[in-house]
Amino acid sequence: MANIRLVSYTPLCFTPKGKKIADQNVGFSYFYDGSIRPEPSLEQDFPGISSLCRANKLAPTLKKDDILVYITNKNYYGLEEKHWKLVAVLWVNQTLDNHLEAAQWYLKNGYKLPKNCVVAGNEPYSSEKSILSKKKSKIASNSYNIRAKDYPQYNICKPVFKNIDNPSPIFESDFFKIFGKVPGLQMPPFITWSQLDELLQIAIVRQYEKY
Repeated sequence: MANIRLVSYTPLCFTPKGKKIADQNVGFSYFYDGSIRPEPSLEQDFPGISSLCRANKLAPTLKKDDILVYITNKNYYGLEEKHWKLVAVLWVNQTLDNHLEAAQWYLKNGYKLPKNCVVAGNEPYSSEKSILSKKKSKIASNSYNIRAKDYPQYNICKPVFKNIDNPSPIFESDFFKIFGKVPGLQMPPFITWSQLDELLQIAIVRQYEKY
């Protein structure tokens, strides 16, 4: 049976630096991940999920047909009330044993390598294209290289839902209505099909409202 996980990440627009990066670089979205190796690789037709961000807490536990609901970390995002944005729902299309197999799959199918696929020649973004400082970028790069070796499983996904242009807000009141609380997000929690359905209904309806 497929598992559904609720996963948070920090988008470029979380910081003024990230907003500037998105404004100045063609092909960058405010709601792409702000790392030097964005996780997940939402710019892809088939986004990849690896262990770079959460080590053994998520990517190595996934199996085919699992579903990941990606929301931003909490911030104002131009509104008066802090909230989350529901950006994507990804279906795990296949799991691969390592990053090299993932790179071969992307290239074979005519896709550019996502930055979170750690193979020779696929360098991370510089700190100028990340919300991280130069010092933190160097530390992160070393950490990612280690994690890619320690937890090599790479998951190729297909978007079931994706809105990187103007994702809908999810407020605390929505979480309390659906979950009875604001779920802890440090360890991506399991959610039910019913909870996923309610989140998606909110996201779809609010796409057409002024937020």
